[in-house]
Amino acid sequence: VILSILSMYFLPSDFYVYDIFSILSIFIPIYSAYQEQKVTEAKVTLKAMRKYKEKMIHYNAQNEKMENKIEEMKERTSKLGTLKNTLEELREMESTAIDQLEKSMVCRQELTGLNQITLFAEIVDNIIDILLRVDENQDMLLCEEETDAVIKAIEGINDVDINDEHLRQKIKEYGNSVEGVMRLMNDVFDESP
Repeated sequence: VILSILSMYFLPSDFYVYDIFSILSIFIPIYSAYQEQKVTEAKVTLKAMRKYKEKMIHYNAQNEKMENKIEEMKERTSKLGTLKNTLEELREMESTAIDQLEKSMVCRQELTGLNQITLFAEIVDNIIDILLRVDENQDMLLCEEETDAVIKAIEGINDVDINDEHLRQKIKEYGNSVEGVMRLMNDVFDESP
C-alpha cells in the first residue's frame, strides 16, 4: 500500500490509469476485510437462528403436550357437570311417597359427593389457569418466585388456607414443574375421601 502511494507521486502525471489502480489497491484490502467481517457476522447470526428455531420447536412440542393435558382435564370436568345435571333432574322428580323419599335421600348423598367433585374440578381448573398464567417464560418449570405466586394464588381460591412451606416442599419433590404440580393435585385428590 505504501509503495502504491509513493509511486503515485514519483511517476509522471500522464499515468492516470496507474494512479486510479493505486488508489483502488489501497481500498480493496479494507473492503475485503469489511466483507469478511460481514460474512462472519452472517454465519454467527445463522447459527443463532438455528438454535432459536430448535428451541421454538421444543417449546411448541411442550405447549402441545400441555394443551392436550388441559383438554383431557376439561373433558373430565365436563363429565362431572353432566352427572350433576342428571342428579338435579332426579331431585326435581321427588314425590312424597316413602320409597321415593328413601331414594331422594340416597340421591342427595350422591349429590353432596358430586358437589365435592365439582368443587374439586373447579379448583383443578383454577389451579391449571394459575399455573399457566404464573409460568411467564412458558418453560413449564417453576422458579421460586413462580412457586410463591402459585401458592398465593391458590390461597386466594375460596379463601383456602394452606401450609406454604409444606406445599413448597411438595412442589419441589414433584420436580418444580407445571406437570409435577398437576401430578401432585391428582395424588391429593386420589387420597381424598
